[in-house]
Amino acid sequence: MLFNGLRAIAGLAQDQRTLYRALPFASTMGRHPAQIDAILHRLAQSGDLIFRSFQRGTTFAPGPRTGNPRALDDAATAFLERFRQFSARLDEMIRYAQMRSDARRCRAAFLIDHLTGAAGSPRCGVCDLCAPHHSVPWSTTAVADPEPLEIEPTMAILEAVRDHDGLYGASTLQKMLLGEAYGKRDGQQYQLSAYARNSEHFGSLKGALIRARLQEHIERLIAGGQLAMLEKSHLGNEGVYQALRLTDRGRDILAGAEPIPGNEAASVVDGEVLTS
Repeated sequence: MLFNGLRAIAGLAQDQRTLYRALPFASTMGRHPAQIDAILHRLAQSGDLIFRSFQRGTTFAPGPRTGNPRALDDAATAFLERFRQFSARLDEMIRYAQMRSDARRCRAAFLIDHLTGAAGSPRCGVCDLCAPHHSVPWSTTAVADPEPLEIEPTMAILEAVRDHDGLYGASTLQKMLLGEAYGKRDGQQYQLSAYARNSEHFGSLKGALIRARLQEHIERLIAGGQLAMLEKSHLGNEGVYQALRLTDRGRDILAGAEPIPGNEAASVVDGEVLTS
């Protein structure tokens, strides 16, 4: 009951990863972790603390054989062997990348020898080393300076809502994704919280699409049941607002179990991919 009450006061979604981050502070202060969790979020939203509860990480715990010197030696030996194998593979990759046409080598033969352990595989006759003057459908410029990858707006929206689940409304989410630190409310300019401005998703769709198109994507996800609206209270009980939360259907899209809305009926016409 205490846990849920504190979560409701802070206007936060239940997130075990967030709670885990609060454990060290809680043990130091002799308080319940949920209380420290709420305090950390309040400080982050006020701009007094940069606290990313949704950051990924790795934790380690000592195992039962930690005090066994033989076990530690075995682990060190196994690590060194894996490192040796990694270094050998890396050296082979570098050799492959640095092969030149004047060395009379073949890329296909090199790969076959490496994968099979054989030697002297026949030349393919068509790679860039065997046939350096053979025309290819790409250019050196395209390889050295490729076009930037296009970000799928739907996935960017779902990922941002997942990491800030039930915390921000559609307007704040749009500003975050478009990299807009300021907005207007009731004719007055306001600044997004430091928590929002320092989000990993801040500006992820900047320059990719305009606000109207981003709004269309969000509305489509709400209509399709991938996002849902949740009524939340502003801090200080200053009214309520509609926050966005991720549904199971939205999580399925992020996991690749469902197609991205709008891409379900992709087809190829005259070599071009068309989506309905």
